[in-house]
Amino acid sequence: MTDQQFSLPPRWQEMEQQLERVTDPIGTPIDPGIMKAVTALNVLGVETSSSCEGHLQHGHAAPWVDFHAVDTEMIRKKALAASRLLQEAEEQHAPQETLNELTHEMFQLAAEERVAYYQGSWLVHQALEAFYLEHHAPYDQQLYLHNDSFGQSRLQPHGIDYQPQRPPEVQATLLKLYQQEMQAFATFLKHTYLFRKNAI
Repeated sequence: MTDQQFSLPPRWQEMEQQLERVTDPIGTPIDPGIMKAVTALNVLGVETSSSCEGHLQHGHAAPWVDFHAVDTEMIRKKALAASRLLQEAEEQHAPQETLNELTHEMFQLAAEERVAYYQGSWLVHQALEAFYLEHHAPYDQQLYLHNDSFGQSRLQPHGIDYQPQRPPEVQATLLKLYQQEMQAFATFLKHTYLFRKNAI
């Protein structure tokens, strides 16, 4: 079925048009084979930062999308400022009461920062849970989230890191399967999940 046979989630066309103009620092646009997933994730409510449809000649032989929660810069700056204030107070031998207050504030902001960082991956995690309730695939092909401690997340298949150990013909076969899995998830988001989410 084509998109003309489906209604599109709110903001889909606007986001797709915006992303069609995006390029990396050397002027390369988003790979066509990952565009639907990138669009779907941005419509879902995360901000993508880089992506690849997967290639045998360079990079990873599997598709992936890096993203983070939107609007996390302010909490990050507040947490860094609180940490600096505490360090300065310690260096100046501030009274213990002041150090306790600054420590409490720093830990409170650090906790808020963790929550903010993982809001994006939580949105995608929930979508993946819904997807895999309806869609069955071998573990190696299933998509998962790799999160770092700085609020960045990557959506990728489980088998991505093992591709270099495989013979070239197996890599090529699995690359196609991984791409199909990413496309299936993007289609699920576009035609099912984003409508459910907007209906709530």
